[in-house]
Amino acid sequence: MEVETPLLIASTPEGARDFVVPSRLSPGEFYALPQSPQLFKQLCMVGGIDKYFQIARCLRDEDLRADRQFEFSQLDVEASFVSQAEILEVVAAAVSAATQAATGVTPGNIPHITWRQAMDRFGSDKPDTRFGLELIDVTGVFADTGFNAFKAPAIKALRVPGGADTTRSRLDDLTDRAKRWGAKGLVWMRVEDETLNSPVAKFLSDDEMASLRSATGAQPGICCCWLPTSGAPRVMCRVCCVSNWVARR
Repeated sequence: MEVETPLLIASTPEGARDFVVPSRLSPGEFYALPQSPQLFKQLCMVGGIDKYFQIARCLRDEDLRADRQFEFSQLDVEASFVSQAEILEVVAAAVSAATQAATGVTPGNIPHITWRQAMDRFGSDKPDTRFGLELIDVTGVFADTGFNAFKAPAIKALRVPGGADTTRSRLDDLTDRAKRWGAKGLVWMRVEDETLNSPVAKFLSDDEMASLRSATGAQPGICCCWLPTSGAPRVMCRVCCVSNWVARR
């Protein structure tokens, strides 16, 4: 069942500040614009509507960011007595239908990955899969390293095809950005013919260099970046910032 909910509501505690509208009939009182239809979802559920959806208008007074704005529309689904697989199937069908209606192109099957897979492969629970810069786990390569910078619980690598032409100043800029985003550091390596050009190459053994090249599939013309991390979700998000910045450039 499709439902529509009001835009003038009572204020409810949610994640952002409310936009408020003064009431003419009740001076000093205010309506709030909904951050989401959460209150009405619950009313529908207890009122006997056990499965419903709506395209809901949401308004949130929060700082603007690349993925945050004052108002947006969301597909809102509420259902009782269903499984995770059923929800995924319904939402995937709705997204495909909306894409087809808007663009005239029907997308293929939407792949499913777990939260852990998303964090391990992309460093984000909302990964941008339009580019192929997946994180590569190279922790095992440095299990017995004598290089203190790589004595970390987890080490992730980025493999950037064509990145060997990246200038030293740009790589230094990326290193500085990674630190500003909260990473402990970033080390880069350019693959040039049969040699590996990196400021830390002299601290790594031949076996470590060979294993690193094998693990990342590094071929001539490729640049790799390594980031020592704790593996914690908030740290992996900083690694994601690095990969997204590299992909955009």
